[in-house]
Amino acid sequence: MRKEYLEVGEIVTTHGRKGDMRLYPWCDPGDVERAARMYLDDKGKQEFRVQYVKPHKNVYLVKFKGIDSPEDARKFIGKVIYMKRGDIVKFSSARTGSRGYIAFSSYLDIPVVMGSRCTNLQSKIGG
Repeated sequence: MRKEYLEVGEIVTTHGRKGDMRLYPWCDPGDVERAARMYLDDKGKQEFRVQYVKPHKNVYLVKFKGIDSPEDARKFIGKVIYMKRGDIVKFSSARTGSRGYIAFSSYLDIPVVMGSRCTNLQSKIGG
């Protein structure tokens, strides 16, 4: 059975005065850098929006929205951080033809134009 929430790494300490935390990664570093949400449990009950992630020596500096002081960030030291499977979007170049397509399952409301929800970004029409 595949896990829905995957371990990203562990918060090892705080950094600076803005609520930044040092995350020691246990997964592909590229996945950490592209994360928009992270969780404190493997059930997804405690979600945090990622404000930014920056590489720093052998760790990543992570800033969650709403965590704005070292005192707030200290509560996370020693916690394992999770990401939901599928939250990471991986892009690759088009293998044939000149177009690459991205499919989203939610968050975008694309109106039907000419009977399709596809969008051509250059011509700004559905297609």
